[in-house]
Amino acid sequence: MTASTNRRPPSPTDARRKLAAPTVAMLPRIADSLSFLYLDLVRIHQDDTGVCAEITSPRRGTETLYLPTAALACVLLGPGTSSPRRRR
Repeated sequence: MTASTNRRPPSPTDARRKLAAPTVAMLPRIADSLSFLYLDLVRIHQDDTGVCAEITSPRRGTETLYLPTAALACVLLGPGTSSPRRRR
């Protein structure tokens, strides 16, 4: 038996670990980045795979938008933005 036949299929935890540690080739160049993103009336939080903005409206309910943080040069937070504290 060769070493390649003894491999187990990748688990979701393995995939998250690889995404959490990007390589230099995965990171965008600054020329390809968005200059800024302005957020207002949203709730910002971090989950296992990145930074999210939760947008709540009476008509559409709560929607989650993942922010392209690696492609942003600056994030501007308006007065209606909240970010929960992280408990240690």
